[in-house]
Amino acid sequence: MLYEWMQKNNVPTRKHHWLDSAFRMLRKAWNFEFCITALVTAEIIGSVYYDALRKASSCEGLKAICNRVLADEIHHLRFQAQALALTQEKKSGFSRSVASMFRWIFLQGTILVFWESHRKVMMAGGFSFESYAKACGKWAIFTEGEISKCLVNSAKENPFLIPETITHAS
Repeated sequence: MLYEWMQKNNVPTRKHHWLDSAFRMLRKAWNFEFCITALVTAEIIGSVYYDALRKASSCEGLKAICNRVLADEIHHLRFQAQALALTQEKKSGFSRSVASMFRWIFLQGTILVFWESHRKVMMAGGFSFESYAKACGKWAIFTEGEISKCLVNSAKENPFLIPETITHAS
């Protein structure tokens, strides 16, 4: 959708961006859980980017595309949270916490790298580095909450998946 709009409006496109290539490589380099973590990170940062692009643009067509992308992102993040929850079901609470911390650290590093490459659009959309990082953090908290909901629902449906630490604490 965006590509077609850019072609129609003679907006130059890049064939490849090194950050996109790096994410594609990382998604293939490790396991399923990391692949989904990389996707979630890209979706989170993309959500804030499209918000900035929408705010920076005076073109109604581009704003409509950004609105559509943003409306889709919440569904993508929920779906990917379900996939991440599947990778967490049989892990202990400690292992889940470590995985969550890893996702947070990976996001923070990506926030820094993305800002360096895309700060002009972000600033044109009214984002300072701090407000951009906070917006990404809010999306990350939303996603972690969705993962937790999926795990709670899964445990209710299948009590054998409840980690021992929970059953002993009750």
